[in-house]
Amino acid sequence: MKLKRGSFLLSLVYLLAFGVQLSAQDLGPHFKKLKEGIYVYAGQLNDSNVTIIQTQEGIVLIDTGQTPKDSRIVVAALKKLTSEPVRYIIHTEPHSDHTVGNFVFSPPAIIVAHQGATDSMRKAENPATIEKRAAASPEMQEAYKGYRLVTPNLEYRDKMTLNLGERTLELYYLKNVHSEADTAIWLPKERVLFAASAAGFTPRIRFETHSAMAIRDLVAAGVGVALLARSAAVCPGPPIATHAPHPVIPHPPIAVIHRRDRSLSPAARA
Repeated sequence: MKLKRGSFLLSLVYLLAFGVQLSAQDLGPHFKKLKEGIYVYAGQLNDSNVTIIQTQEGIVLIDTGQTPKDSRIVVAALKKLTSEPVRYIIHTEPHSDHTVGNFVFSPPAIIVAHQGATDSMRKAENPATIEKRAAASPEMQEAYKGYRLVTPNLEYRDKMTLNLGERTLELYYLKNVHSEADTAIWLPKERVLFAASAAGFTPRIRFETHSAMAIRDLVAAGVGVALLARSAAVCPGPPIATHAPHPVIPHPPIAVIHRRDRSLSPAARA
């Protein structure tokens, strides 16, 4: 079968831009594929994870893992995935279970975090703790070889946008969530949100009722947002805006409602 020249060139450009497209299983047992070119690694349940994002301008990592052992597993996976370097590391928080593996990737990777992350990391650094963790096993001792504290190269304030080839990453500061410098990362084209420690939040329920109209009135008054059956959300009433959740829940259809003059947060949009 003949392969058309145009198709061949398109495939070649795609491979050059993204490297080899692999399944999560090809990378290892603890990897999960979220979208094309986006993978998440978590060594154990409840451990901090590492996200790999392929872009046309190189690799972006979100955090570096619970331990340097996790970081080195990610290095091995990247060698299977692409020849592109790690260009950026974005920290969702400055605590060591998200940042201890920085030395494995940086330099050359540029580390990005919210303002205050560097001070937090320096204050928390304890050589005795590092030595104790490294001595936990021969495997861990090997993983910690060459360890040094590597702090962010770039600290943003409130909001930052990274445009890398075809991908846009929006960074948002999360105030009073978990640490001194929490960050959520939103990929608007892919509709993927990395909410860090904010993912497990508990909503503040101010009022409960079976009346859809009462809920609509409260939202219109600016009390908050609410989930309603879509039929109730779009019926005539006070001025509110509706937003279908993603993915759409089929039984029954629901919508997020909010005041028309207020925009949804990245978490609500996701």
